[in-house]
Amino acid sequence: CGNIYEFRGWNGVNMSATHGAPGNVILEGRGTLTLHESDYVATGGEASIWRANATTIKLYTDTTKMLRDRMPDKMKLLSQIRNKYIVAPQGLVFNQKNNPIGFYMPFVDAEHLARVFTNDFRHRANFGDEEAKKLVLRMRETVMTAHDHNALMVDPNELNWLVVINGGGGPEPRAIDVDSWAIATWPPKVIMPSIKD
Repeated sequence: CGNIYEFRGWNGVNMSATHGAPGNVILEGRGTLTLHESDYVATGGEASIWRANATTIKLYTDTTKMLRDRMPDKMKLLSQIRNKYIVAPQGLVFNQKNNPIGFYMPFVDAEHLARVFTNDFRHRANFGDEEAKKLVLRMRETVMTAHDHNALMVDPNELNWLVVINGGGGPEPRAIDVDSWAIATWPPKVIMPSIKD
């Protein structure tokens, strides 16, 4: 991550300069986990991403978002969407005061969709038209699964899709940023200008 974003930690400490690790967090259903500086991945518009082995942890930079937006209830709904192409929340993350501060999900070792369709990548990965067709059909299946659960992806932009190139039987998509989906009483709030009508 080449950019440094303003980031207020869970103690109100400015963590923008070092991306300081939040220390101990509690993963619902798993217990306490210590996040270290080396676990830091990136910070985006509303959250920081951390990786601990096979788990990705998304911690919101606005510590009031979880309660204000009723995110624990939304996470429960989203975690019921079961599809190997959807990186859905697996549980909530709490601080040491037992306040919800984010959620966790499986880690995915994959390429961003935007990278997959460059000529250089296609040549290097031997990614031809047949692979592209398989990928697009699987992406369509992913969208249909979301719709089957009365969810709308809202912002399926090129950065919210990952691609596992050597998946079973060809390339496999992974839909990420699932917490931004519209479902039940949670309306769409964020959409990238690149896909806006």
